[in-house]
Order: sequence, then structure tokens, then C-alpha cells
Amino acid sequence: LLYGLGQSALGPEKTIDIFANPLVVLIVWNAAVSFIGIAAALLRRDRRPSATTDDRTPPRARSHGLTTRLGEWLLLLGLSRRALRQGEQATLVGGILSTFAMRWRKIAGARSVASAQVILHSIAALLLVTAVGEAYVRGLFTEYTAKWESTWLDEEAARTLAGVLFEIPSAPFLGPIELPPAASASIPPESSAVDAGPWIHRFALAALLYGLAPRLILLGLALRRRRRTDPMPVPLSASLARRLRARVATRFGRVTVLPYSCSLPEGGADRLRGILVEVLGDRAVIEIADPLPYGSDENDLETPIADAAGEPAGEGDLCRVLLFALAQPPESEVHREFLDAIARGGAPTIALVDASGYRRRFGDDTEGRERIEERRRAWDRVLGGEGAAITTHIDLTATADDASFARLSAAVGAARKTGSAR
Repeated sequence: LLYGLGQSALGPEKTIDIFANPLVVLIVWNAAVSFIGIAAALLRRDRRPSATTDDRTPPRARSHGLTTRLGEWLLLLGLSRRALRQGEQATLVGGILSTFAMRWRKIAGARSVASAQVILHSIAALLLVTAVGEAYVRGLFTEYTAKWESTWLDEEAARTLAGVLFEIPSAPFLGPIELPPAASASIPPESSAVDAGPWIHRFALAALLYGLAPRLILLGLALRRRRRTDPMPVPLSASLARRLRARVATRFGRVTVLPYSCSLPEGGADRLRGILVEVLGDRAVIEIADPLPYGSDENDLETPIADAAGEPAGEGDLCRVLLFALAQPPESEVHREFLDAIARGGAPTIALVDASGYRRRFGDDTEGRERIEERRRAWDRVLGGEGAAITTHIDLTATADDASFARLSAAVGAARKTGSAR
């Protein structure tokens, strides 16, 4: 687009040669490439051989061998014992690269080619359109004249060529062509030149018919071919997607877990670390502190909140995770005030409520699940409130499901924005 606007499509001189100027060359080139591409597309037969046929293709087998040998040759060129010892490793690397290239070509080749064709045809169309536009802009502020001259063409041959190039697309609008007399020794260029205005219009119509229209056909064919190819979705598991997202979204350098008046069940520490790694990323250093007794406040922490919030945490910043037990009745004067005090320290704060002890007490039958849901709603009312995020519930004796991870991910996002998530 920018190149088409910035180039001199009519040439550097004020007198335009109607057969030899950059715009005509661009039109002829687009016409030739486009018609060849359309013919090839019409004659092409889609062949989709099976995987067995592809694997047995002799050229690919030869390519595999050449790639393997290439690694050996590159090492042997060093003429050192170390290079010779690495010959076997080079064979392995060459085989891996060759196998990857063949399989990737089989999987993504058609779509990659179609995508490249879409880009290139779009660029060619933009270049042609903007070159024509640039010619009109220059014509507004510069007086151009048109002429023609040739060593090999006489006036009749030049008229035939001009008729094919310009009269066919422009005759319905501009009528027949009036070719200026050829410049020669007897007729100086100044005398043989005529007004170039009609010729610029003929250039534009020729570009539309011979260049832009077939290019758009090729672009449509490439888009159709790209839509017919497989989109190749990346088969990310929910766990891997969370870890990849956590690397970008959280960047916590240190995570401190503060159990409040509760103890973790057997294996709960490892399970809690796994849950936090899934959401916060594996770059964070996770520390699980000793349980705080009931009634503790921010002054009972081993490290004061203000100092901890100001400590450098390496890559990323500090995050505090408060762990409550669902078995305890929630109290605004105790649990909510402690959470608010920790959140005011400046570090992002996340609150988790563990249902493992409560589930062990009442069981996992219908009545037990109803009791758990009722108690969870009570914790939501106490820890929630205006402007607060939803409470994140977990069970450290069970495998966390996607819904739990989604709630914790939402809580982490809220903590990054507001400083706390409950």
C-alpha cells in the first residue's frame, strides 16, 4: 500500500511512453501471473494420499538420508576429534529434523501455502490499486503528455498492441484509440506527444480488467482453499492452558500460604501446591506457613505485612493466600477482619476455603453435600460484599475440577487488579 502510493507509476518524466512506463509493466506482470495462476488452479487436481503412501515415497526417503548426512558432513568439516565423536549425535539430530519437516509439511503444508497466497495476492492487488491512484494524484498537479517510440514496431503494429492492451477495456467508455505519431528523427518527441489524460484513464481501466480482476479471482481461490484446509487447533489440555496463561497473567515471584485456625489434611500441602502452580505458574516460590491460631490478627505474623509487601520477590511480586476451613462457622469480626487487614498490606491477597474436614465429618451423600453447599453460601456472605470477588472453594482431599480452577483463575485476576480476591 505505502510503496504503491510512494512510487512514480507514470515514470520520472513528464512525457509518458504509453508502452514503456512502470504502470503498464505492473499491469502486464499482474495479468501474466494471474492468468497462469488461474489456469494452474483449474488444471490442478487435489491429491490426498494416505499416510502410508507418503511414508513410502522414495524422494522423501532420499531427503531424509541427505538431511542426516548433512549433519555428519558439517561436523567432519571441522577435522577435529570432537567433531568426529559427535557424528553419531549429528545423525540423530538430522533424522529428527527430517522427520519433523516431513510430518509438519504433511500436516500444515496446504494451509501454509494457502495463507501465503492470500497474503501475496492481497499485496499485489493493493500495489496495483495504489499505483493507479498515485497516477491520478500526480495527474492533478502535473501536466503529462503521452508518446510512443520503438525500434521494432511500426505504427500498425503499435496500434494493434494498443488496441489489445487499452482499447478493449476502455472502448465502451472512451471510444476508439487515437495513437499519437511515433517519435522519430523527423518528428521530435515534443511534436509527437499528446495530452496524457485519456491515456491515464485507459491505464486505469486496463489495470482493472487485466490486473485487478484476475488477482481478485486468485485471492478468492486462495481463500477458498484455505477455508477447506484443516484449521489445526492446538490440542491444549485445560491444565497446560492454565499454566501457559499463568506465565503471562500472574508473574508472582513468591506465594505465601497462611492457614488460619486450620490444619491441612494428609497430602494437602502437596495438593495445594499443585493447585497453585496450575493457576499461578511454576515460576513462583510457594511457602506454606504454620497455622495461625484462632483470633490471630496481622500483628501475629512472623513477617509484618508492610515489610513483606515491600520486599523484593525476584521475578514478579508477592502474593498471599489465606486458607480457611469450611468446618468453622464464618465470623465477620474474625475471618473477614483478618482478611481485610492482610489485603490492606499492599500485596495481592487470595482467600481459599477448604471443605475437606467438613466433608469428612458429614460424608459425601446427598445430605452431606447439602450441608456443604449451605456452609459455602455462609462463607460467601461473610467474605463477600460490595466490590469483592467471589469466594474460592476447594477440597484438599479431592482432585480439583475445571470449575474450581476457573474460579481460582478469576480470583487471581481480581487480585491483580484490586489487590485482593475473596
